[in-house]
Amino acid sequence: NTGPSLNNSIVDLKDFSFLLNKEAFNGNLHLSNLKDNVEVIGRLKGLLNLSDLNDFYPMEANTKISGIIKPDLSFLFSKSAITNKQYDQIDCSGLLSFVNIEYQTKGRPDIFIKSGVLKLSPKQFDLNNIVLQFGQSDMAIQGVLNEPLNFITKAQKVSGHLNASSKLVSMKE
Repeated sequence: NTGPSLNNSIVDLKDFSFLLNKEAFNGNLHLSNLKDNVEVIGRLKGLLNLSDLNDFYPMEANTKISGIIKPDLSFLFSKSAITNKQYDQIDCSGLLSFVNIEYQTKGRPDIFIKSGVLKLSPKQFDLNNIVLQFGQSDMAIQGVLNEPLNFITKAQKVSGHLNASSKLVSMKE
C-alpha cells in the first residue's frame, strides 16, 4: 500500500500451490484498486476433498462435510466492466465440478449433491446435471444464470432459468 486509501492497496498471491492430503491445488490471485473499482485477475485449478476440512477447520459439534470439488477456473474483471457490461474486458471461464458433496448438521435435513457441473463464461453460468437430495426431497436441475457477475455489484440483478424435476418434495423439511 502506497498510502491510506484502499485504492492504493494490492493483494498479489503469485503462483501458489499446496497439497491437501496428496491432492494438488494451484492458482494465483491479484487484487487491486480495492475501494472504487476492484480489479481481479486469477486462476484456480485442483481438487478439494471436503472431508479434509474436518481435520483443520473447526466444525460445529455433530457437523460433517465431505465430497469432491474440482475447480478449473480463470478470471479477469473489474467492477466497472461488470457494471457497464463490457464483456470484451471480462474473462471468467472454466468448469467447477462437484461430486458426492454431503453436509450433515444437527437439527437440519442432510444435504447430498451427487453431481454437478458449473460452466462459466462472462455472460452466463450454465448449471449442468445437478443431482441433489435435501432430506427426503430429491431434485435434478439444469439451467442458466444470466450476468452472474452482477453478484459483485449490489445495484444490478441476476436472472436466469432453471429446469428442475423431482420424484418427492417433502414439505415437512
